[in-house]
Amino acid sequence: GIRGTTAEAILDAAVLEINNNPALENETSPDASPTTTTKGDNYTEIFRDSAQVTRSMRLSSHIGDVSDELDHQVLRVQQKLLKKIARTSLNGRRASSNPEGSASVKRTMDGIVQSILVGSDPSITDAAGAALDEDLLNTLLEDVWTKGGRPTLLVPSPRQRRKLSLLLEGRQRFTVTDSILGAVVERFVSDFGILDVLEADKFVPGDALLVVDRTKVRMAKLGSQPEMFEVLEIARTGTTENRETITELTLEAKNAGDGGHGLLHNLAT
Repeated sequence: GIRGTTAEAILDAAVLEINNNPALENETSPDASPTTTTKGDNYTEIFRDSAQVTRSMRLSSHIGDVSDELDHQVLRVQQKLLKKIARTSLNGRRASSNPEGSASVKRTMDGIVQSILVGSDPSITDAAGAALDEDLLNTLLEDVWTKGGRPTLLVPSPRQRRKLSLLLEGRQRFTVTDSILGAVVERFVSDFGILDVLEADKFVPGDALLVVDRTKVRMAKLGSQPEMFEVLEIARTGTTENRETITELTLEAKNAGDGGHGLLHNLAT
């Protein structure tokens, strides 16, 4: 009933949006109304593996450009660890009890999917088994946008990457001299911004697609060493030389649980 409007009943727990609380001219400063800031957390996870090479293997001639078999095996171990890091950064989950680790509990980190799922007000769209289409994508993007997010990247699984490119069917024109068949979606244009489409990520769940703000996600490393991995010499076993490769990382995903990133899942596969 304010300002000559018609009074309406307001239900309990209804959201009431106020345009402005206008000030009187020359009145004293109002009470402060600070925004409560909360700090997200995650745990570092140890990624480690070892390589070993016998004396005979190291002294032998090798095929190709392998000049040192031990260095070659260390590199292969690091490549394997990078795959584990990529998978964990997406699908990792902290332990339900003693997540900080103990003598019997390994310390594990939440990946971006879990960080979204456990959020206080996450942007999640359940496709309920439907096939990927523009409406489902825009529904998720609208929710992210409404909550203040500004996503810049679509991260699809291989299956959903194909579905995304299939959306171009019937929208292309070819000439009789064209000899290239098919098309790949590289950018998605919506009412809520233009997003780059990442190449298929085999570690994203097959029924899912992620909407990510690349400015709000990164891998954080424990320690000040600039190198990703630390290679340690460990004790010989007879004539076998051993090297351990180790790093300790966690995923920092800002605003993952309140619209900074989004998840579209339960898509048809």
